[in-house]
Amino acid sequence: MQPSDRLVLIFLLAAFMLAGSGCASQPRMNEPQMRSNTVAAVPNRGNRDSGNRNNRNGSSRSRGGNQMDGETRRNNSDILVELGQRYYARGEYEIALEKLNSALNIDPNSASAHTVIAILYETIGNSDQAAHHYRQSVRHGGRQGDILNNYGSWQCRQRNYAEAEQSFRQALADPFYKTPESAMANAGTCALASGRMDLAENYLSQVLTRFPNDVQALLGMANVAFSKQEYLRARAFVQRADASGGLDRQALELAARIEEQLGDTGAAATYRARLRSSGG
Repeated sequence: MQPSDRLVLIFLLAAFMLAGSGCASQPRMNEPQMRSNTVAAVPNRGNRDSGNRNNRNGSSRSRGGNQMDGETRRNNSDILVELGQRYYARGEYEIALEKLNSALNIDPNSASAHTVIAILYETIGNSDQAAHHYRQSVRHGGRQGDILNNYGSWQCRQRNYAEAEQSFRQALADPFYKTPESAMANAGTCALASGRMDLAENYLSQVLTRFPNDVQALLGMANVAFSKQEYLRARAFVQRADASGGLDRQALELAARIEEQLGDTGAAATYRARLRSSGG
C-alpha cells in the first residue's frame, strides 16, 4: 500500500459535559467533539526505530509452503483493514470485525488494524477490548502521530486527562505527522473537558493561527470564552464557526445560551428553532 493510500476512519466521538463554574446563574456547557485522525499502514520512514514504524519484522523472503513473505503479508493485511473500515462505516460491525481479525491473523503487529478494532469496540460499548487494542496500536505504532492522537482521544474520553495530554504531546513531536492540527485541536478540546481553560485556549489559538476557519477550534474557543463570561467574544467565535461549516446540536445549544446571556431573546429563539429542526 502506497503512503498516499491513507484510510479515513469515520468515527463519531462522544462529547463531555463540562462542569459549571460554580456560579448559579451560569449554565453548563457542551464541549465540542474531538475528531479522529487518518490511520493507515505506514511504510518504514528510515531508521527512527529499531525496526519498521509499525514494528513489523517479517522477512522479505518467502519462507516456503503457504507462508507469505513479509511484504505480501502486510499488503494483504492492509487490504483487509480497508475492507473492515468500509464495513464499519456502513454500520456492519460483525463483518467489519471479521475482516479486521483476519487482518491481525495475517499481521498481528498491524497498528492500523488494532486502531480500527479499538474504535469498533468502543462504538459498540466494549471498553475492555477497546482499551486493549488502543494499547496494542501504540505498542506497534511506535511514535506515529496519528496513532498517538487517536490514543490520546481515547484516554480523554476515559477522563485520563494527564495521560491524554502526554499522548497528544508525543503525537505533536512526530516530525512526519501530516496533520498535527488534529492532535493540537484535540489537546485543546481535552483540556477544555478537564476545566483547564488557559491550556485549552493555548492549544486552540495555535490551531486558529494556522487554520482560522477550523470549526472545532472555533467552538472550543467559544466554550472557553463562555466559561470566562466573555459572551460577546463567545458569540463571535460561534458566528465564525457557523459561517465556516455550520453548527451541530451541541453548538446550537451553546449559541442559544450565549444569546440568552447577552439578552438577545430573538437570536436565542432562532438558534433553538434550528436545534429543534435538527432533532434536538
